[in-house]
Amino acid sequence: MPYRYNFITVPQVNVERTDWMWKAFLPEGSNRDHPVVNVFRPNAVDISMVDFPVTIVVVGGFDPLQDWHKGYYEG
Repeated sequence: MPYRYNFITVPQVNVERTDWMWKAFLPEGSNRDHPVVNVFRPNAVDISMVDFPVTIVVVGGFDPLQDWHKGYYEG
């Protein structure tokens, strides 16, 4: 079960609010596999040859999207 479901009922940043944010900022009819937000999806632009600088990824322990952030790190 995705970590974000631990936040279904919390008042700050809960699942309902994060779902609203996804819908508000993605083109109508798209989902979280849209290439703008999921650069590791099967049809995404290949960025494997880009020379990115060394980067530290910090994910908050109570961040409801920590699974999503870890996916970027592991990608």
